Parts: sequence; structure tokens; C-alpha cells
Amino acid sequence: MQKFATKAIASLLQCARKLGKSQAGNVGMLFGLSAIPIFLAAGSAIDYSRIANAKSNLVASLDSSALYAAAITGKTEAEMKVLARKYLDKNYTNTGDAEVTAFDLHNYADRVEVTGSVKVKTWFMSVGGITNVDVPAESQIMKAGNSIEVSLVLDVTGSMAGSKLTSLQNAANSFIDTVVWDNQTPYYSKLAIVPFSIGVNTDTYADAARGTLTSGTCTSPGCANYKFTYSGSNKTYVGTKCVTERIGTAAYTDAAASSNKVGRLYLATSAACDGIAKIVPLTSNRTTLHTVVNSLVATGGTAGQVGLAWGWYMISPNFGLWSGASTPAAYPAAGVRLKKIAVFMTDGDFNTAYCNGVIGLNYGTPGVCNATNGNPTTQAQTLCTAMKAQNITVYTIGFQLPSSAAVNFMNSCASGSSKFYDAANEADLQAAFAEIAQNLLDLRVSK
Repeated sequence: MQKFATKAIASLLQCARKLGKSQAGNVGMLFGLSAIPIFLAAGSAIDYSRIANAKSNLVASLDSSALYAAAITGKTEAEMKVLARKYLDKNYTNTGDAEVTAFDLHNYADRVEVTGSVKVKTWFMSVGGITNVDVPAESQIMKAGNSIEVSLVLDVTGSMAGSKLTSLQNAANSFIDTVVWDNQTPYYSKLAIVPFSIGVNTDTYADAARGTLTSGTCTSPGCANYKFTYSGSNKTYVGTKCVTERIGTAAYTDAAASSNKVGRLYLATSAACDGIAKIVPLTSNRTTLHTVVNSLVATGGTAGQVGLAWGWYMISPNFGLWSGASTPAAYPAAGVRLKKIAVFMTDGDFNTAYCNGVIGLNYGTPGVCNATNGNPTTQAQTLCTAMKAQNITVYTIGFQLPSSAAVNFMNSCASGSSKFYDAANEADLQAAFAEIAQNLLDLRVSK
């Protein structure tokens, strides 16, 4: 096409020169001369159209490259630039005679900005001496429009042993790297972790959460050692730093722990509690979070309702157990740029509930009475409803769920069916965590 355009204009110019020497045919000469600027104008319009198309393609490619770069974590600005340029080169749609000649990237706390240009070879304008045109464009991606507080509630029960736990650890570590940003201004991202099994290991927060255990042995819960009778035999269990359900009017609320204690957990030995990884309050320290995830061990039964409750407490401004940088912000009013999110993952039906700090007789042995709050799944459903009423966004991930009832619960607990992930295998599990993490980045094209 370009060769044709050049030859056509050259022919017109040659014709015009011949007409200019002629003494006759003034009308024909004038027509020939006037055809040249008409032809050049028409040709230039075609070139301008090609230039506009090249700019449109460049803008789209810069947008996608900036989005890609904004999702990169743990890299320097220079490393991000190299990766983003490779992404641009791979995805830029070259319509012919257009070449990317410049690219730059700047990584700021709240945004990524990229600029670029392409050189477009002209077809018609080259006759007038303009052989190519540089076309610049830019894109800006805001990394997030909100601060986020996330509680990550992870099932570490016995059924998670082996490759399932390894897969969970890999997925959770990647989730941490994506969700916890390098730069914490102007928006921050904080993450809490709640591993759960037969209960939740509150570690140094145990006394404040469940109350201090008095010394000695008692026949009512509250002492360091709890003596009870099961099937005619005396049993003495020890108080642990793990906790169970809260009972009474505050059971399904985030009321202050100072006046509404959670349930104790008594066990034959403290080993079963000690094997559960400890909770981590809200933090932006990725090293701390990775350390806990890498220490996860699969053990015990499934008290999912307890894990869910603590997923709420971690981001609640009312529970009152946290201090310093781990203190959750108030529930956001209209216009406040803050999101509170709970991500709950489990691989099983809930099969553990408690009475007087010991497993309920209707959910295992030995016990002293039936579970005070009843069915653990019903408890969990009530908690899900209460959390969502506080505008907490709940994501749920089921991992090889064993029953349709478990699938139905996880779907109903989530803040909409699009926020429930039913992972059939380890690849699905990692993909679920990755998609949620990407959603939490809340990326958007701002310019």
C-alpha cells in the first residue's frame, strides 16, 4: 500500500510538471494541479487514521501492562519495569508499520504509572517529508481505593494432613504476598490469621479471652484442672490456652471480651492444643504471617464455628482484645475508604461442639453434657449472618468438601455465590486463593 501511494503521488507530480510546460489545456492543467493537494489530503487522512489506531492499541496495552505491574509484589521498581515491558511486547497489537520505541514505569505507594510511545511509518505523508510519527500514551493504575483488614481463617484439622496442608500453605503464602502491600500509605492492608481445629489457640490472649484459670482442681469449670464424671469414672482434664464457643446472649456477637468471655477448652493433656498454630492479630508484617503459615500442623476435629467467630473478632472494633497496630478500625461509615474481609477455608463438616469446656456428649466422648449451643454448623451459619450484617465481606473456600450439606453451608455463608469457591483439587484451592487476593487488590484504571 505504501509503495502504491508513493508511486501514485509521483505520477501525479510528473503529470503536473508536463501540464505546467504546456501552452494549451489550461483547464486540464488547473485540474491536475488541484488534484495533488486533494490526493495528499486524502492520503494524510488515511495516515491519521492509522496513527489513531496505533495510539488506541498502545493505550490498551499500557493499561494491561500497568495492571500486570500493580499486581507484582516483592520486586524493585526496576524489576517491575523489565517485567512490564516484556508483558507489553508480548501483548501489544501491531497493526503493521508501528514499533514500540519507548517505555517507562514508576511505582508509587498508591499507584503505578506507565508511559510509552510507538513510531508509526507513514504511507502518504512521507511524500511531504514526514516519514514517521511518534505516538505517545500513558496509563495510571491505582493499587487500591481502600484500606483493607482481612482475617484468614484456616482449617488445620487432621483431615488436612499431607499434601492438602502443603497446598494450603503454598496458597496462603501467595495470598499474603499479594494482599499485604509493600507501601502502606495512603491506604493500608493488614492481615490476621486464625488456624482452627478442635478450637483456636489464643496463646498469650487466653486469660483476657476466656478468663484466668484459678489454681487447683475443681468440679466446675474455671480452675486449672477440671474434674468430672463420665460413664461412672472420674476424669480430670487440664485447662488450655485454646478456646471454644461463647455462650449466652453474646454468643453470636462481637461484644467486648472483657465482659463476655469465650468458652474454655479442657483436654486430657495440653498437647492437642499446643499442636494448633497460634492466632496472629492484624499485621502488615509478611514475615510474621509467613512464619505462622509455615508452622501449620494438621491435627484434631473440626470446630468451624469457633474459627469463624475468631475470624470476626480479629477485625472487630468491639471485641477489645487487640492493641497498637493490631487494633481494628471502626466499622466504616459511608464514604470511609475501608473494607473488612473474612476468608474462611475448610475441608470438612463441622463435628465438634462443647459444654462446660469439654466436648459435648452428642459430639464425642468423654463429655459432661450435650453441646450448649447445639449444632456447630447452625452456630456457624448464625455467625456468618451476623458478620455480614456488619458489612464484613465473607469469602468461603471449600476444599474437597465431603457432603452436599457442607457445600450448601459454605455457599450460604459467603457474601454471595460468586464469593464461594468449591475447590475439587489442590490446583483449584490455589486458584481460589489467588482470585480472592486479586479481587482484594481492587485495581482500577484511573487515567
